[in-house]
Amino acid sequence: MFLKEVSINGFKSFADPTQLSLEPGVTAIVGPNGCGKSNIADCIRWVLGEQSAKALRGGKMQDVIFEGTDIRKPHSICEVSLLFSDCAKELGDGFHEVEIKRIVARDGGSNYFINGKSCRLKDIDKLFMDTGIGQVSYSFMVQGQIDQILSSNPAERRIIFEEAAGITRYKAQRKEALNKLAHVDANLARVTDVIEEVGRQIGSLRRQAGKALRYKRISHRLKHLDLALSSHEFSDIEANLNAASEHSKEFTAKVDELRKSVSEREAGLENQKESRTQLYTDLETAQQGIFDLRSKKDQAKNQAKFAESRIEDITYRLRQIEDEVANLERRYEDVQSRSQGDDEVRLKQLDLVGSSDEIFESRTKELVEVQEQIASAEAKLQNERRLIEENDVSITRLRTDVSHLEVTLKTDEVKQSSLKEDKNRLIQEATVFEKHLQDFNQRNKNLESEKAEVNKSLEAKEKESEELLGKFREVQVEIQEMDRELARMAAHLNVLNDLNKKFEGFSEGAKALLQGRIDAVVDTREFRLLAKHIAVDSAELRAAEALLGASLDALLVDSAKIAQTVVQQLEVRKLGKACLQFPVDSSIGGASKVPEFLVPATTMVSSDDFRTSQALEQVLAGCYVCEDLDSFLNYWQDNPNFSFSKVSARNGNLVDSQGWFVGGHSKNEPDSILERGNQIRELKAKIDALESELEAKRKTGRELDKKLTKTNKGLESLKSRQQEIAREESVLESEKRAAQGSLEKAQERLAQLQTVLQELEEAHEKYAAKLVKGQGELEVAEVIVADKRAKVIEVENELLILREDREKKREALSEVQVELAAKKQQLESLERSLTEMKERLVDIETLRLQRIEETASLKSQREDLTKKIEKQHSLEKEVVESLESAEAVTRGLRDRLMAQEKEIAAEESQLAEVRKELQSFEAALNKEAIVVAEKKSQMRYLSEEIIREYDLELGDIDWRREYFLANHKLVEKLALDLEDEEAEAPDPNRAPEFKEPTEEDIEALEEPDWKPIETEVTALRKRLHSMGPVNLVAIEEYGELKERHEFLKTQSDDLWNSKEQLLEAIDNINQTSLAQFQETFKQVRENFMFTFDKLFGGGKADLTLMDSEDPLESGIEIVAQPPGTRLKSISLLSGGQKTMTAVSMLFAIYMVKPSPFCLLDELDAPLDDANIGRFVDILHQFTKQSQFLIITHNKRTIASADTLYGVTMQEQGISKLISMRFNRESGAAEEVETAEASPS
Repeated sequence: MFLKEVSINGFKSFADPTQLSLEPGVTAIVGPNGCGKSNIADCIRWVLGEQSAKALRGGKMQDVIFEGTDIRKPHSICEVSLLFSDCAKELGDGFHEVEIKRIVARDGGSNYFINGKSCRLKDIDKLFMDTGIGQVSYSFMVQGQIDQILSSNPAERRIIFEEAAGITRYKAQRKEALNKLAHVDANLARVTDVIEEVGRQIGSLRRQAGKALRYKRISHRLKHLDLALSSHEFSDIEANLNAASEHSKEFTAKVDELRKSVSEREAGLENQKESRTQLYTDLETAQQGIFDLRSKKDQAKNQAKFAESRIEDITYRLRQIEDEVANLERRYEDVQSRSQGDDEVRLKQLDLVGSSDEIFESRTKELVEVQEQIASAEAKLQNERRLIEENDVSITRLRTDVSHLEVTLKTDEVKQSSLKEDKNRLIQEATVFEKHLQDFNQRNKNLESEKAEVNKSLEAKEKESEELLGKFREVQVEIQEMDRELARMAAHLNVLNDLNKKFEGFSEGAKALLQGRIDAVVDTREFRLLAKHIAVDSAELRAAEALLGASLDALLVDSAKIAQTVVQQLEVRKLGKACLQFPVDSSIGGASKVPEFLVPATTMVSSDDFRTSQALEQVLAGCYVCEDLDSFLNYWQDNPNFSFSKVSARNGNLVDSQGWFVGGHSKNEPDSILERGNQIRELKAKIDALESELEAKRKTGRELDKKLTKTNKGLESLKSRQQEIAREESVLESEKRAAQGSLEKAQERLAQLQTVLQELEEAHEKYAAKLVKGQGELEVAEVIVADKRAKVIEVENELLILREDREKKREALSEVQVELAAKKQQLESLERSLTEMKERLVDIETLRLQRIEETASLKSQREDLTKKIEKQHSLEKEVVESLESAEAVTRGLRDRLMAQEKEIAAEESQLAEVRKELQSFEAALNKEAIVVAEKKSQMRYLSEEIIREYDLELGDIDWRREYFLANHKLVEKLALDLEDEEAEAPDPNRAPEFKEPTEEDIEALEEPDWKPIETEVTALRKRLHSMGPVNLVAIEEYGELKERHEFLKTQSDDLWNSKEQLLEAIDNINQTSLAQFQETFKQVRENFMFTFDKLFGGGKADLTLMDSEDPLESGIEIVAQPPGTRLKSISLLSGGQKTMTAVSMLFAIYMVKPSPFCLLDELDAPLDDANIGRFVDILHQFTKQSQFLIITHNKRTIASADTLYGVTMQEQGISKLISMRFNRESGAAEEVETAEASPS
């Protein structure tokens, strides 16, 4: 390999592009002093990576750029390239020609290139490593440095020997391996600390995960046992429901059969009644006249009374209407006033909404402005950070300059500076670590205090949560009981209402009328059921039923004519019998005084209907109630003239004025119509009360649930904080240990550095001034960077303030949004209120007009009724005169009819027995219907409970599958080594692991005893409750932490393996380096003795290791004693002797490992002619192994060169080259003047 070409552009005095084409052999560069010869040597060293500006005879690296002259402008950049040829042997088969280029600009930027591709200086150093070419190598010997080479300390001399031995690459690898080893040790320390911390966390989480696993297994068994139990209970209820439905069908068949029997008996009774019809016809013919007369009389009298009563009602109603109209007018004015007020409020609210809209837009705009300011600040921050990065690059370059300056001047200065910086850094680190330890202690104290408070709060919250949970469950149980009771009563009420809708208990005729089967003839919608509007106290129920008798299912009609028409239709259509009640004068004269133990029957029944009240007064006229009939019978015997209709005891026993005595009670007596009505009213009242109570309980439950949720949230928050404190304590302890260890290491290293620094300062004080200057420049650069960083902090603070302002404006905008929504909602509410008020005004006005019309109608009716009263009184007088003669005719016919009536009564008695049996079966059917409703309610409740608890449909659940699953243990998918610490001793019959049951498994399953299962479900619920709060996430967290622990252990093992490999690699490097160095040192030593003897013509020379125990780090001492001298130090040699000694050393190395080229800058200046001859002779001996580039003034040296370059300054300050190549065969030479010259 040889240097083929040097291209220079803008380097120092070479302003114009200049090329030096070189050939193997010796090339001499000559010229007068100051013409720029040494600039060629500087540019070659510079392009190979020289970092010291002072070594290049400058103050800073930019000084190598052409500074201009009086007539030329300075250059902005300079560039130099070296082209090497025939490189395959030294650099590898991939390199035949290699071009190295370096470009530097005035802004400080420096770029390197290999074959035109950008690269790093490190890449160039690596490329030429162990070739003898580089920043520090034996291929450069410059004027003025010979003394430094010979007089430098022994440790620095070994660099040349290492390059010659080819171990520079190994030392670089060793340094890199040591750096990696340091990183591995640091990583091992960190990983070890983390593994210890994770190990502690695993212990805590392991217990939580074990508890969570127990909780999930208990929950698993509880769920499936509860589902199995509920499914079995559901099936039982369903079976009972089916049985009740079958009973209901049987009772329905029996009821249908009895109803058919009743219909047949009624048909037979009708036949008997047909035979009685003729008697009735004769009697009716006789009575018709009486009846008509009495009817006319009664009708006239009743119509008169009715008209009078109606007039009273109309007068009362007119007063009501007058009051109501006045009230409506007041309400109209009040609503109108409120409407006007709300309208004004609505207008104000509209203004407020508009104002809020403006505020919303304004705050939105402010938020956008702040966001734009944030974007601007972020851009500014990015710019400042970029400037810091650029300044960091400058600092890096400055530090590199200082480092190379120290290497060039004295390696000891570098070590001293580095040690001082390490000392300052260690002092700062020690201070920081001490402060950190103080902070850690304070933070640990704060965490202990907070931990105690959190534990105390957590205990209180857990107690509060348990109390609330207990109350909540009690309320839920009460609600469930109330739901069941409510469902039972609702079912019973539905059954009773169904019975009423079917008119059960009424006669066939009454049912036909109520079902509207003769509406085509008579409008039965105007009929009223007497029993429907009667309210009787339960204690008086039997007495009321006895007194009312057949009137219980009576229908109220307006007149006897309507009743007669209805009865005729019932007979014609064979629809059965019905009891009809029409208004009559039923006043009965009584005794002058009613005994105290008799209570008028009209006082024990009540009605909310006027017509029903009148009918009751009519039916119960002359009827009384007493405690028992014995006292009344005794009184009646004593007072036979006492006038009454019927008297009943409270137990239902009855006696009438004709001497009929009715009494007795049956065990299976069905519910009467009155009793059914009482039951409906009582059930409705109970349902209303129970619903109110249930709603209150639900409200209490909701309040308790809210409190429980709130408490649990607080509990979770405290637990989360407790875990955070534990993690913080763990991290704090780890950081504290790391800081303590770092502090101890720093203090130990500081003590070592102090000792070394004292030794270096004593030995090298004379170099302190130069070191201070380099450090000063570095400090200035660091101050600039610190200022920049301060500016970045200011921008970051400004950005933080802007972001906080943005958050505040966002919050303000959110508040305005909420306020605006609230105002809009209020506006909508006001508008709805106004609309409702307008509708109410229309309704009030409409009602007022209706009442005015009704008033006019009522006044007209009152006038008509007054006229009708006068007419009816006149008619009544005429009818009384004709009535007495007609009554005598009817008495004879009545006796004949009595006998027939007795026969019919006997038949009706038998029919009543059948009907009684029918009612009994109907009652049984009703009870079965209640049972069916209750069972359905229970099934619905169970289904709702399962849906609420497990979100499953109970009808789809098979209790066998659930029971099978309950007896199989839940197995977590995570492979965790969790032990149940609270579990009992292992049970050999323990449930097997979880699996899905097959059809064979289900078929083989026998039905268990459900009582122990129900007990176990209760026990499991209590056990779950007693476990308290459970962290169900702990299982996954434990798995993740364990996985992380395994990963960290793997990482630790990998790091230990890496450390062993690095130590092995360092050991191999040391062995290889030692072998090569010892071999090279031995050869160079022998060669040095030979070359010294040859150059000096005798004398003594030697090389020795200062520390033979450590050859790789030992310095090298040079012994040089020219002939006739016994000098103890080479510093006592003259200038020429030093040069010859250096040349001897150079060629001794070249004999071992020649460099591809060698640059000698005025090395021969101190030599005399005799020594010049020896120098030239030995130089030519090595031209076959190396290429020599010599800058010289010596004629003999010039004459020995193969190529000659002359450097001139034809233009002041601008260097130019003139080349000449010698033809040694012909002895001729060719001279060419060129600025971009190459030898001809």
